[in-house]
Amino acid sequence: MKNLFPKAAALVLAGAGLLTQAAHAQYSTGDLLLDLQSTTSGQDYIVDLSQSASAYAASTSAIVYQLSLSALNSALGSSWQTSANWFVIGSAPGGSPTLYASETESVLGTQNTQGLQRKSGSTHNSAQSKIDTIGGATAGQGTTAVVADGSASGWAPNASVLGGVLQRNTFTSGGLSSAVSDLSVDAFYNTASPKAFGAVKGWFTFGIDSLDSSLVDFTYNVPTVAAPEPMTYGLFAGAGLLALCLGQQFRRKVQA
Repeated sequence: MKNLFPKAAALVLAGAGLLTQAAHAQYSTGDLLLDLQSTTSGQDYIVDLSQSASAYAASTSAIVYQLSLSALNSALGSSWQTSANWFVIGSAPGGSPTLYASETESVLGTQNTQGLQRKSGSTHNSAQSKIDTIGGATAGQGTTAVVADGSASGWAPNASVLGGVLQRNTFTSGGLSSAVSDLSVDAFYNTASPKAFGAVKGWFTFGIDSLDSSLVDFTYNVPTVAAPEPMTYGLFAGAGLLALCLGQQFRRKVQA
C-alpha cells in the first residue's frame, strides 16, 4: 500500500541521508542516477542522486531530492513536463553487479507485484559499464550534467543495453504526476536464460515543491509502515513541528 509521508516529517526522518547528499562530491560506481531525455532539444539531463542505489532500496523513509526547474527547462525545453522520457538506474559496485532500475507501473498509482525479469550475467556487467559512462558525465560538474542524446553519455548509444534492464517512463499531458516508476532490484543471475524476477521496493514521483516553486521534488517513496501505537503519535507530531522549524536546514538543492 502506498503512503506519501508529509514532506516535513519525511525530511526529518531522512535528515541524515539528506545531509550525506549535500556532502557528496562526484559520481562513483554504485550511485543511483536519474536521467531525463528531451523529445525536443536533443539533450539529456543527468542527475547523480548522491546516494548509493542500495541505500535507496534499503530506506525505510522517504527521500526527497530537489531539482532546479530553470535548469530542467533550459536543458529539456519548456514542454518537458508533458513529453520527456526518464529513467532511474544504478548498479552495485564490483563484479557480478545487482542492478537497480526503474519499472513503469502497469496501473498508475499501484505498485507492480514483481520486478523486472533478471537478465544474463554478461548483460548485467555490460549495463554496469554503460551506467558508469552516463554517471561519469557529471565529473567536474557537481551532481548534474547536460549532454547531447547522441553523445557517449547520452541515451541513444546506450539504449540497446540499458533498454533491456530498465523501463523508461514518459510524461504525458497529465504533467509531473503522470509518470510514476517503481524501483526494481535485480540480483546478478549467472546464466544466459534467466527466469527469475527482481524485487519491487519503493517508487519515484515528481512534483513542484510546496514551499519553493522554483524547485522540483524528485521523491523516493516507501510502502506504508504499520500504524503507530497511540503513545507514539506525540513523537510524530514533534517531528512535524521540528521540521517546520528546521526544515530548511535539511533541504537539498541542486545547483543550476
